[in-house]
Amino acid sequence: TWETMLEEFKSAHAAAQVAYQEAAARAHEAGDSLLEGQAQANAASVALRQGRSEEATELLSRAKLASAEIEVSREEVALLIHVAQSYTELSSLSPAHRDEGLLLAHHALIKATNHARTLHDFRSYSYAQGNLGGLYALEERAEESLYLTREALRAAEEAEAPDLLARWHGQAGRILWAAGESAAALDAYRRAVELVEETRPEMRARYGASDKEFQAKVEPVYLALVDALLQPAGRSEAQTSARLDEAREVVERLKTAELRDYFRDECVADLEAQAAPAESLSRGAAMRVVGAWRVD
Repeated sequence: TWETMLEEFKSAHAAAQVAYQEAAARAHEAGDSLLEGQAQANAASVALRQGRSEEATELLSRAKLASAEIEVSREEVALLIHVAQSYTELSSLSPAHRDEGLLLAHHALIKATNHARTLHDFRSYSYAQGNLGGLYALEERAEESLYLTREALRAAEEAEAPDLLARWHGQAGRILWAAGESAAALDAYRRAVELVEETRPEMRARYGASDKEFQAKVEPVYLALVDALLQPAGRSEAQTSARLDEAREVVERLKTAELRDYFRDECVADLEAQAAPAESLSRGAAMRVVGAWRVD
């Protein structure tokens, strides 16, 4: 029953919280500030998932204090980004902590950016800049958020990190779309999907074996493009038809990607070879298929 599942969920989170707190205490006693900060940040993430904003605020404060004792390193930068992401989540969950959460997230990301630059770590720098761009986007500061996102893209290219390139192209698409630049937004979304298609094995290795985690990272890239393609924008009938056909194709590519990831090999290629071509599907059927995948 749902009640049983909810209790199991709460129990698992409570156990995780205890484990993280014990790890933080041991790390503090051992003088291991990095491990202490990581444990406190993970405990804060658990508290946020349970909606306990006050507890999360306290845990994030401890994680931030621990991070101040750590030497500049890739691990320290990763911890700062983790803390910033949690502060951003806190700002969205708790109106009382919105301004403070966004400010502290900003401070952590600026520090992460500076330290990543010091380390000449392009991947970490890209991740920090991209998250900072996302933060500015939340404040509807389109020009700054787009600049930072493009900085993240340049760093991702230097790092040869296709997963980050896909992520930041998708973010650029959202920023451009919100700013009314639909053509540029579509180009960004298309590039994001192309990168996912080209580099899926590498992205699978990066995100690990968790289907849910991989799906959470990849699926929105496809769906954002589909949603943009389906938006009415005073186009001609021919343009509308072309957009619908493209949206239908993207949905099919997503469904194929999910099958391939499920089977973990290329056996799904046989299904692709046997699949009916897009031209053979009726317009009504296409609308039903695409409509089922729209993003509200």
